[in-house]
Amino acid sequence: MTTALLLSLSTLQPVPDCWLDSVERIESRSRAVWGDHGKAAGYFQFHYGTWEFCSKLRKEAGLPVYPYSDAMDHQRSREYAQSWLTYLRGYLTNKYDGRPAHLGEVWLAFNLGLNGFSQYNYNWMSVDGWRYRKAVDVMMMPVKIKSL
Repeated sequence: MTTALLLSLSTLQPVPDCWLDSVERIESRSRAVWGDHGKAAGYFQFHYGTWEFCSKLRKEAGLPVYPYSDAMDHQRSREYAQSWLTYLRGYLTNKYDGRPAHLGEVWLAFNLGLNGFSQYNYNWMSVDGWRYRKAVDVMMMPVKIKSL
């Protein structure tokens, strides 16, 4: 993770609300639940380590920081998800030599972690079965939501 990306979180264009809505639906069906065998919490299924890293990013950017227990709070987890997804989009856009990362790629980095997604060379088309299908689903959600 580059320091430039870490310091630029507050200046990056945040991901749109429809991205947050889509990730929330795909991760938890918009519920405050425990998942991944009790290792992930809340609406966005944050793991403790990710929440803590995101807290460091938010602190550096001058944004409010909350304890991990707030992963179960809808508004605060949404704030963290916006910060984290914005960070991931910036990170991936940098990896893609400036091509903006799309929602499916960002969700895969969110779901697999950056290390996990790097095992696929950050290529969403290389990701196996169900995760690839979920990446397609998450990309289609903003369209589905608008049509309701």
